[in-house]
Amino acid sequence: MLTRYEWPFLAIGQHEDYLTFAGLRSLSPLALISATALDTLFFHTDSRTGQRLCTITDDTRYVRQDRCVDGGQVQLAGGGLTKSRTIGTASWPVGAAKIKAKRCVLLVEGMPDLLAAVQVIGGGPV
Repeated sequence: MLTRYEWPFLAIGQHEDYLTFAGLRSLSPLALISATALDTLFFHTDSRTGQRLCTITDDTRYVRQDRCVDGGQVQLAGGGLTKSRTIGTASWPVGAAKIKAKRCVLLVEGMPDLLAAVQVIGGGPV
């Protein structure tokens, strides 16, 4: 059974968030802004660590993937470090609930590929 999570702290990023993360991933800041406009890309500060995080999710809120805006490692709840942190149902792809309504679907693996796809498509639907 899928669990819907509430993450009220997810927000639109600050100007510097978009510039820093886009530069790190070799993406256009406009691609990140497009992903934000599509309600897929969010930013927040981790309340436990103070890390500034970039988050991919969708309106179902079954899963999210976090990465540090500055490219550092994300701290896990158990104390370990990793390049990305998944919270929720990792087997549920972001955007899966909207697949049935689409004529064409592009499947990607993880946040970097999703953001690159938004850039290549030109900000089209995710």
